[in-house]
Amino acid sequence: MLINLILLWALLGWVGIIWPPQLPPPPPPPDPRWFSQRLVNMIGSVIGGLVWDATWNVAASSTPGLSAAASCLGAVIGAALASDIAWLLFWRNKRK
Repeated sequence: MLINLILLWALLGWVGIIWPPQLPPPPPPPDPRWFSQRLVNMIGSVIGGLVWDATWNVAASSTPGLSAAASCLGAVIGAALASDIAWLLFWRNKRK
């Protein structure tokens, strides 16, 4: 079950997290760093999902789908935090 959740969180991070949320999302600019940004989102979403699942384990309930859905919230938070931290550390000074 854990490998399924890790794959779900990685897919959630690869799809991309729009942070801060905007409706409708603006079209993405042609950025040569798109792969590294998605990779950072994937890593952050897996870490966020693992932390969420370890901290607030919903697996004690009788529905495993509820556990996966609840852990996706942690994956979204983890991807948003990872992308913000990576932007502050690596890309903030290079966007000019």
